[in-house]
Amino acid sequence: CCSWSRAADRSPGPGVLNAQRRFALPAIAPVLTPLVMAILLLVARDELGISALAWGAVIGTALEAAIVGFALSRRGRPLLPKSTGADLSSLRSRWVPMLLANLLLGGAGLIDQMMAASLGTGAASAIGYGAKLVLAGLHVATLALGVAVLPTYSDAALGDRVGLRGRLRKHVAIVALISIPAVGIAALIAEPVIRILYQRGAFTSADTELVSHVLIAYATQLPAYAATVILVRAAAALDLGRAIAVAAVVNLVATVTFNLGLMGIYGVVGIAAATAPAFLVTAAVLYVAVDRSLSRSR
Repeated sequence: CCSWSRAADRSPGPGVLNAQRRFALPAIAPVLTPLVMAILLLVARDELGISALAWGAVIGTALEAAIVGFALSRRGRPLLPKSTGADLSSLRSRWVPMLLANLLLGGAGLIDQMMAASLGTGAASAIGYGAKLVLAGLHVATLALGVAVLPTYSDAALGDRVGLRGRLRKHVAIVALISIPAVGIAALIAEPVIRILYQRGAFTSADTELVSHVLIAYATQLPAYAATVILVRAAAALDLGRAIAVAAVVNLVATVTFNLGLMGIYGVVGIAAATAPAFLVTAAVLYVAVDRSLSRSR
């Protein structure tokens, strides 16, 4: 945990600011990319077409990097990474399972697209349109959540592990409860938002109805997804790299299993709905691993 903090002190990016308890800017900066994408989609869709999303991603990411880089330079931190340091070997050993977890968890969306393609024309597109807005919101909210709790968990893991156990349970309960109203809000605004953003040209009212259902189904994953983010950070702080990798594999297996079961009943909406139980299983696996680790340290 200490090596994470010290290594972040010499590397560029939001991790440096997080390690120094500067959370506001790293949490706010990721909002820029989906915001710029939405703005370009609204004001320049006729001129740029689908390229508006690509340009929005490029411009938004560049703005994020510029803002974080400016904040780092003001604090006298170097913007170029260094590959030397006595504490980096420990960091690399922890980085490998985290990389595997990110690759596997990130692959769930690709699996959804591949399985949706088997349902016929338009199914994969419905998944893409419906997931886009939900994933943007998840990225902004959970990234802010994750960067805020990791340094606190890292400090507690070195000393007050009993306190960490109670704090973790409290955090998981809070984020799950807060996420439930967010799912309700998504259900209320899904159709009008989809209609405003997409319903024009070949995108019909029937498409709006289908994509809004997909969006609502994807939104149901929010409580379990937010809990998983908290638990992944706790597992990382406790150096449970193997548990993180196992949870990632479980997530992929659960995603495929629930997709197969629900797509046969609800079609493409079933694929979106499968994300909630898949992340619930993933969160349960992580919780058991973290709780056992903390129990052994008592």
